[in-house]
Amino acid sequence: MDDLAAPQQRHAPTPGRHDEMLGADGAPRPHWRAFAAAWTRAAPHERAQAAAESRRLLDESGLSYNAHADGASARGAERFDPTPLIISAQDWRTLEAGVIQRARMIEAALRDLYGARTLIATGALPPSVAFGSREFLREAARWERPPRRRLIRYAVDVARAPDGRWVLLDDHADRPDGSGRALANRIALAQATPELFAETGVRRLGAHFALLQETLEEETGAEGRIALLTPGPGDPSYFSHAYLARYLGITLVEPGDLAARDGEAHVKTLEGLRRVDVLLRGVGSRRIDPLYAPGGGALGAPGILRAARFGKLTFANALGAGVADGRALAPFSARLIGDLLGEEPALAEAPHLWLGDPAARAQVLEETARWSLGEDLDRADRDALARRLGREGWAHVARAPVALSVAPTLQGGELASAPIALRLFATAAPEGFRVMPGGVAAISPTPEATRLSLDWVVKDVWVESETERSSQPAATTLLTRRQRTAHLRRTGRELLSRVADNLFWLGRNAERAEATLRVLKAVLERMIDAPRADRDPALLHRLLSLRLEAPPETSSLAEVRARIALLALDRDEPNGLGQALDVLYWNASAARAHLSRDAWRDVSRLCGDPVWRSAPAPGRALALAAPIEDAIRSLAAFAGASHENMTRNYAWRFLELGRRIERAQQTVALFKAMVGHAGADEPAAIFAMLHLCDSFFAYRARYLTTPEAVPAIDLLILDEANPRSLAFQLARMEEVLDALPRATPYRNAEHRIALKLLTALRVSDADALGAVEFADPDHPRPALIALLADAEIGLADISDLVAKAYFAHAEPALTEIMTSRIARS
Repeated sequence: MDDLAAPQQRHAPTPGRHDEMLGADGAPRPHWRAFAAAWTRAAPHERAQAAAESRRLLDESGLSYNAHADGASARGAERFDPTPLIISAQDWRTLEAGVIQRARMIEAALRDLYGARTLIATGALPPSVAFGSREFLREAARWERPPRRRLIRYAVDVARAPDGRWVLLDDHADRPDGSGRALANRIALAQATPELFAETGVRRLGAHFALLQETLEEETGAEGRIALLTPGPGDPSYFSHAYLARYLGITLVEPGDLAARDGEAHVKTLEGLRRVDVLLRGVGSRRIDPLYAPGGGALGAPGILRAARFGKLTFANALGAGVADGRALAPFSARLIGDLLGEEPALAEAPHLWLGDPAARAQVLEETARWSLGEDLDRADRDALARRLGREGWAHVARAPVALSVAPTLQGGELASAPIALRLFATAAPEGFRVMPGGVAAISPTPEATRLSLDWVVKDVWVESETERSSQPAATTLLTRRQRTAHLRRTGRELLSRVADNLFWLGRNAERAEATLRVLKAVLERMIDAPRADRDPALLHRLLSLRLEAPPETSSLAEVRARIALLALDRDEPNGLGQALDVLYWNASAARAHLSRDAWRDVSRLCGDPVWRSAPAPGRALALAAPIEDAIRSLAAFAGASHENMTRNYAWRFLELGRRIERAQQTVALFKAMVGHAGADEPAAIFAMLHLCDSFFAYRARYLTTPEAVPAIDLLILDEANPRSLAFQLARMEEVLDALPRATPYRNAEHRIALKLLTALRVSDADALGAVEFADPDHPRPALIALLADAEIGLADISDLVAKAYFAHAEPALTEIMTSRIARS
C-alpha cells in the first residue's frame, strides 16, 4: 500500500468531491493501480521527459502556435496535461449506454422536428423550443428527399457529481468538434509513454475512426468525394479539423473552396470544379449558405443548401441540427426518451430550469447567484432580467453549476488534484451509434462549472479494456490503412485552388520575412561591429527604409534603435516581422498537408518563438542579433526541407513560383534604392546590398576589389548561375510557368511576360546598365532604372495573372441566386 500511495504526492482526496483516482481510503482505485505503479517506478526526470515529449509531438502535429489566438491560448501544446484520465470499464458501460441513448433520442427528435412534428402536436415539446430557436433552420424542413441520417457525429459533455453519478452538461449536434484533438492527444501521449500505455490496458481509438470513415463512404459511394469543411485557421477548432481530415485521408476545405452550380456542390481545383458528395461540417448550419441566412456571417457557397435539398450533397451532420445544442432539450429529455425510445434516461441532466415556466422564472429571480443564463443575461439587473424573461423566457434554459470531480494533473513534476469534465464522441453505424472509447477531459479553472471549454487545459481519456470482450475490434490506427481502390496518378491537378493560393503566398511570405530579417541583421551588424562609414546613421536609416515606409523622425542612432524595435517587434507595423510571421504561419497551416514534417516544424518553431511577441522596446534592439540569426537559419532550413522533401507536383510549383516572384521583387526594390543613383556612399551601399543578398563572398571570390556597381549588377541582376540574382529568379519562374496547366497550346500571358523579362536580361550588358548620367545632379543610371521599372511592372502582372488563372473561379450563375430567392418567397 505504501508503494501505491507514493505517487499521490499533492494529490489527496478532496472533501465533498468524487476523486477519480483515489478511493475513500486514499489508495488508488483498481483501474488506476497500473498507472500508480508506473509513476512510482519512474524517476522525476523520466516523468518530465515524457511530459516534454508528448508536448513536442503535439507541437509537431500543428498545435504549437496559433497566430490568431491571444495569450495562453496561442500555445496549444502548453494547454495539454500529460497525465491521462482513466475510466473504469464499469463506468464506461454507464457512459456508453447514456451517450448512445442520448444520440438516438436527438436523432429521432430532429427527424420529427424537420418532418412530421408529432412531438409539438402532442405537447412533448413546446413550439417555441423549435420555432423560437435561432438554430432552427426553416429551409431544412420537410424536404422531399430528407437526409437518411440527421446525426452522423455527436458529442456530449459530461461531469461526475459529488455522489458519483455522471450528469450531462451539454449536447453538441451541429458542430461536434474535438474528436481530432482527442486523436492528437492520444497519439502524442501513447508515443511519449508507450510502456505505460501498454501496461494500463487502454482501449484503442483507431477502430472508431475506421467506423467514421466507413459511414462517410457509405453515404457517398466508393468513388464519391468526401471533404471536411472548416471555417479556416482563425477558428479555435481548426487544428482539430485539420488533424481529423489528415487522419481520415479526406480533403480539408474552407468556404472559399466551394461553389454551387446547377444544384450540385463543387470544390475548386486547378482543373476546375469537381463535385463533392459529402461534407463533414465544421461550420455551423446558419453559416453554410448566405442565400438562406442573410446577415448571419455565412461562410459557405451561395446555393449549397439547394444541393443538399436536391439530394446531391450530404451534410454530416444534417443542416439545422443545432436546435438540439446546449441545454435546449434538457427540460424535456425524460419525456422525449420515453416517447421516442420507450426507455428511462440512462444519464441524469445537470441542474437546469426552462424559463418558459413561470415558477422556474420566479425561482431564478429569487436565486440569481445560483443560476447562469448566459453572459448577456447574467449582467442584467434584477428588474431588467425580470422584464426580459417575461418576454422571452421560453428561449432560455438556466443552468446551475456542478461540483466537479477531481483527477490527477501534473504540476511542478508532482501529481495534484484538479476539477475535470469530459467530452465524449459518438458515430452513427449501420447497427446504431457507437461511442469512441476515449475523449477529451478538460481541467476547469473553477471547482464548479456549468459547461466545458476546450480552451481549458485538456487531457487524454483512457478507457480500461475488458479482456473478456473478445469481440473488441483489433484495429488500432488508420495511419497505415489503404484505400480500397487506388487509382495511380502523379499530376496533382486536383490540388485545391485555395491550397495552391496559400502555397504561392507561403513562398512569398517566407521571402518577405527573410528580407526583413536580413535588413535587421545588416543594420545590427553595422551598429555592433563595423567601420565608422558603415555605422553612419543615414546609411542605417536608408537600409531600414527598405522595409519601413515612414521616414525617420531624426537621423540619430537612438532613432535607429527605435526603428529596429518597430520593424522587429511591433505587431501593428504593416511591413514588420511580426505580421510577416503571422501570415507565414497562416499560409503554412492552410497548406499543412502538402509540407514535409521537417518543413512544418521549422515554420512552427520560428513563428511560435515568444521573442517575436515581446514588447517593442528600443533598449532591447541590440539583443535581437542572436534571435535574428536563428530565425534566418530556420527559414533556410524551411527552404531546404521544401526543396528536398516535396514532390515536384503542382503544390511544389506554386510554392516555388511564389518564392521566385517575391525574391525577384525584393531584388528590384533593393537595386532601385541602393544602386539606381550613384552617390558618395555607394561603396558602403553596395557592400550592404551584397550582404542583404547573401552574395558578399561570391563577389569577393570573383573580384578582389572594393564593391563596385558594375560587377554587383552582373552578379545580382544578370548572372543566372547565382541563386540570388534577378536572372536566376526569372529563369526558374519561366520553368515553373511552363509546367503549369494551360487551356491552349500557346503560352499563358504570365508565361510570356516572364520569358520577355528574362530575354531582356539575357541581352543586357552590365557596363551599359551601370553607366551613370553625370549631367544629371542626381547621377542616375537610366538603363538600369528602365530595366528595373519594366521588371517591377512585369512581376506584378505575373502575380496578378497567376491569381486570376488558378486561384479565382467564376461567380455563381444568376439563375442560382434567383432560384434561391424564389424558394424563399
